[in-house]
Amino acid sequence: MERVDGIAVVGFLFLAIFVSSDAVQALWQIKKFRGYEGYTIAKVSGIREVIYYERIFTRVTVYYITYQYIVDGTIYESETPGGTCKKKYTLWSEEKIRYDKDHPEKCMAEGDEEEWKNLAIRSAIIAGMYWLFIIFGLIYEVFFR
Repeated sequence: MERVDGIAVVGFLFLAIFVSSDAVQALWQIKKFRGYEGYTIAKVSGIREVIYYERIFTRVTVYYITYQYIVDGTIYESETPGGTCKKKYTLWSEEKIRYDKDHPEKCMAEGDEEEWKNLAIRSAIIAGMYWLFIIFGLIYEVFFR
């Protein structure tokens, strides 16, 4: 048998790091969300639809929601980070949001935390498979070759 090509190993390392970064970003968003201590009811003032094309024949539609809400008599209009793949919002519907008390212009919808958790779990599982493949491949190369 021939030895594994170094480019393949680099490719798997790149994929593992790339997917791991998705998990880290999702965990960062969850941590940031938990720091938002203010609660209020906001109205959906805008829905921006963006279509991303991934790989061949795959299309993902992401909806970015803009909320209008009042904090201490000031009206804020803010788009939540990340977007959602579920079109569950209608214009001028009311949603419960959380906002940063120090910077009220930063907000997240109450249901966003669950989507970030799901993304973190999916990304961690996929990244874990890549890392295990790399580790077991290295163990095999070192001890069984």
